[in-house]
Amino acid sequence: MHLLDHAALVVQLALVPMATLAEWIQGQTADAKTVLVAVFGVILTGGAIWRIVKAGFGLGAIVMTLVVAGLAGWLVLGDGIHFVQTLFNNQSKG
Repeated sequence: MHLLDHAALVVQLALVPMATLAEWIQGQTADAKTVLVAVFGVILTGGAIWRIVKAGFGLGAIVMTLVVAGLAGWLVLGDGIHFVQTLFNNQSKG
């Protein structure tokens, strides 16, 4: 961020009433999550393609790469981490 960006952020925060500060922060984090999901998707797809090409388009490499990429995508993009956390919490209680 440039110095002007910081100054603009300070002015924005000064103009935001405290009642809507939480809404503003929620909007900013939602925007950041969208960007991070897009970046992760591009990295995941690029890594899978690179691995398949490097392995010489072998069927085993294609299948395993798609399985690993699918699992990673589910964990990060499909809220799988929260699912696994809930699963372990339920198992530890009983």
